[in-house]
Amino acid sequence: MDTYSLHTEGDAWSIVDEATQNTARIDGVEMSAMTAEEARQILKILKSAESMRRISIRSSAAAKKLAKSVPASGSRKPSTRR
Repeated sequence: MDTYSLHTEGDAWSIVDEATQNTARIDGVEMSAMTAEEARQILKILKSAESMRRISIRSSAAAKKLAKSVPASGSRKPSTRR
């Protein structure tokens, strides 16, 4: 799970990946040398994206579990009702 935090050096702000202690990157672009407001907004976006990723993983796991509990369509016995 990615966790990000804000770091500052003077007037320049950056977002740091806490797991690696490296400056976060989005599509190869370092999230550094930003204003405080820019850094806060991008941090919100990163946290929202991470939250959506976690929800997607949980939903996928629940769907797989549910699929295992439902019999396959070809395994039903034919109905004897007429």
